[in-house]
Amino acid sequence: THTITLSDQITFTANEDETVLAAATRQNLNLPHSCKSGACGQCKAELMSGEFEMGDHIDKAISEEEKAQGKVLLCCTTAKSDLKINVPGFNQNALPVRTLPARIENIEIKHDVALLKLALPKAPPFAFYAGQYIDLLLPGNISRSYSIANSPDQDGV
Repeated sequence: THTITLSDQITFTANEDETVLAAATRQNLNLPHSCKSGACGQCKAELMSGEFEMGDHIDKAISEEEKAQGKVLLCCTTAKSDLKINVPGFNQNALPVRTLPARIENIEIKHDVALLKLALPKAPPFAFYAGQYIDLLLPGNISRSYSIANSPDQDGV
């Protein structure tokens, strides 16, 4: 295993064949990300030191110029030594990632937008914070991220 240090605030370990993002998620660290496949660039960070290998990704997610400046995509970067990484906006006090069961309450189509209302469990209560998003597990074991548009109402929807 290798030790990963984030923004000089926190450390965790990553296995040899595990991406930095997967290792952080496994250890309940909430790092910026979206697609988890090297397509969106949301997990872009700056490598301060260490050796790594960056796997397949889309060139639009990170340019050659950014790579030359030491930028990496955490979702497709594996550590080959201990790493020090600066993650812009990283906050070690961020909310932990939680997995909750949910039931589709209603789907409303408005033009080219679908409003999906999910019924959440009564306990533990869901606290809404601006900027939150959820990952929905879709058929075929495909995960997709969606922004939360508003706070759940009193009925937990």
